[in-house]
Amino acid sequence: GSGAGQVRSHAISKLHTSRFKEREGQSEFSKNKDKILELKASKISYTIEEEILKAEIIHSLKCVESNYSFASTNGDSKIFEAMFPVSKIAKGYRQSETKSKYTIQYGIFPYLKTLLLEDLNDTDFTFKFDESTNQQVNKQYDGYVQYWSRKHKCIKIAYCGTVMVDHCTAEKLLEHFLELVEKVKLNIKFMLHIGMGGPNVNIKFERLLKSSEKIKNLNKNIISIGTCPFHIVHNAFRAGVNVLNFNIDSFAIDVNFFFKHSAARKSDYRQIEDLTEIISHLIQRHSSTRWVTLRRICSQILEQHKNLCEYFIKFLPTTTSFKSTVRDTERYKRITDILQNEISMPYISFIAFIANDFEIFLKTFQSVKPRIHLIYSEISKLFVALMSKFIKSKLLYEEVCDIVRSEWRIYQMELLPECYYKCSEELVSIGRNQTSYWEKAFQLAGLPIVSKLLCSFDIDTLINSFETKILNDSGSPKFPNITSLFKVVSSLSHGISAPENGFLINKHIIQLHGTSLDPETIEALKFVKDTILSFGSILDIPITKSFIQSVKFAHSSYKADLEAKRRLKEKEEKHIKTKETEEFTQSVSHVSRNEVEMCNFMVQTKTTTETDIKYRPSSSSMYQITVNETHSTVSQFSGDDSEFRFIYSLPIVDAQDYYALVDIASYSKNLNGLNVNLMAAIKDVGVVKDIVTKTGRRMKRRELKLFDETCVSFPLIIWDSELSEFADSWQCKET
Repeated sequence: GSGAGQVRSHAISKLHTSRFKEREGQSEFSKNKDKILELKASKISYTIEEEILKAEIIHSLKCVESNYSFASTNGDSKIFEAMFPVSKIAKGYRQSETKSKYTIQYGIFPYLKTLLLEDLNDTDFTFKFDESTNQQVNKQYDGYVQYWSRKHKCIKIAYCGTVMVDHCTAEKLLEHFLELVEKVKLNIKFMLHIGMGGPNVNIKFERLLKSSEKIKNLNKNIISIGTCPFHIVHNAFRAGVNVLNFNIDSFAIDVNFFFKHSAARKSDYRQIEDLTEIISHLIQRHSSTRWVTLRRICSQILEQHKNLCEYFIKFLPTTTSFKSTVRDTERYKRITDILQNEISMPYISFIAFIANDFEIFLKTFQSVKPRIHLIYSEISKLFVALMSKFIKSKLLYEEVCDIVRSEWRIYQMELLPECYYKCSEELVSIGRNQTSYWEKAFQLAGLPIVSKLLCSFDIDTLINSFETKILNDSGSPKFPNITSLFKVVSSLSHGISAPENGFLINKHIIQLHGTSLDPETIEALKFVKDTILSFGSILDIPITKSFIQSVKFAHSSYKADLEAKRRLKEKEEKHIKTKETEEFTQSVSHVSRNEVEMCNFMVQTKTTTETDIKYRPSSSSMYQITVNETHSTVSQFSGDDSEFRFIYSLPIVDAQDYYALVDIASYSKNLNGLNVNLMAAIKDVGVVKDIVTKTGRRMKRRELKLFDETCVSFPLIIWDSELSEFADSWQCKET
């Protein structure tokens, strides 16, 4: 009784009442949620500098996603500050054309590339490639990888890099492949298959790759399943069209180009619809290399046939400029010949009719999702669809397909256990389009009924389901290796649509930024664009601390790369200049070479005075020849000089004829005044200093630091101006 009274007394107290009001309306869920949010915030806390960098990353990703130019970011800093005047992030945000470029190329691109390599680590993959000439008239070799992504839990096709190439013979393709693999750091130990186009040169490249030492040393077997089926089907379709002896490509291109650059012709053609009562539409552009557009083009020509005849055959001859500018042109003659030919329209109708089946096939495989499991069935469907247009269905299905089915059934009976037939027999009476069919199928496979999976044929989802849910009676997986098998099979290439689509992205990048854009920047933009597409949105890309750090050091990486390129350019220019000088000297020596014969001369140790430097050409020899006008003679040599030609160049110094730095430091007094050879590395190159000697002579002084295996630092002073200038080309710890 006393306990209950104390509770009632506490319930009406001021302290309890105030606390109850504070807690009123706040559920346990909301309290826990607040704690979780506080915990997350404490785990991921950013400084104001990191928040600014994060904003710059998001905006740079947006520029790539929406195809904004680098120059479009100029002035954004002031705009954001005006939009958000109280925001510290907006005040600290800085962006410009140059910064946008190096943020993407030296900050975002390296980080995203690291993510790809981490995801690809120890994972089986297919390497796809294709080559094409871009708008800069440079030929590029693009590489892609198709693999099971542990991060995205699906099959992913990712762009991995580009190398610029010249020729594309089979031998060159092998070189390009190895160069790109080395550049991207791909581990070809896990390479399953090579996805490529149909030319014979690619087939030969695959043979060369399999027989190369690199593959043999890895004891690696590369799966061969043929080349891209698109090219095979395309060539078959093209061969069939060519048999008709009717050039539909030429006609479609002629009609399109006739109107392309003339607004007056387009206007006149639209007015034809008043006569024919058929709405006028211009024929769209057709590419002979993309047969997927042919059915649509043929349909447009058939629809516009009456308008085309009215315009080209009846209207144009009545115009004033017809005789002078149209009548005698080859394009007009080709167009009218086809329009007036009675057999042309049946040909076009037939091509459109046949192209429809090919278009269905192409659309099935123009996907980044794995389609390798559909190639056999879809090509079979295409073959049957085409043959059924020429062969009776009874003959095609009953006499041909039944034989094929029987052979497959015999193969099943030999290899598959009896339990599989029991499963299939129970499903025979149920149609595949019925939900009950799939419910029964999932039950027989030991899978729980999942409504999303019943209507889904997406192999990525099925793989994920098989990974954990195919269980036996004890709860362990029935087929422990089936997940790995599905992932490997799904990683095989079904075509090279990804590289071909990549060339379109490449084209848009060059059109946006100009043809002067360097290949490294194009590669970075293309890689970032491809990564954004794989994530789905820039907001789905996690901005981690390491991501921010990568962008933070983008500027220093950019400056270091500029310096490296500057040095390389200077080195190349100097090399070219030296080469040109040597070539010129050699050419002159062969034309105007002179040998002289000297008598009564004196050989002395070479002295270096101001007069010598000014009037006498320098040489690498330690000695000089002195002649006397009275006693010495110098005359042109007219005899055979073949025995002297071996001394045209200086002899090579003996490999052992050098001093260690520690010996020079220890015995410097004994070596004073002697010429010695050194073999050491450059540790540091000092700056050139101008000094004035006691005699008033101006000289240049440069100090070097050398090292070898005996001494960590050895000072060396250079007084020779030419050698001092040459020291600019020396690289520390490399020269």
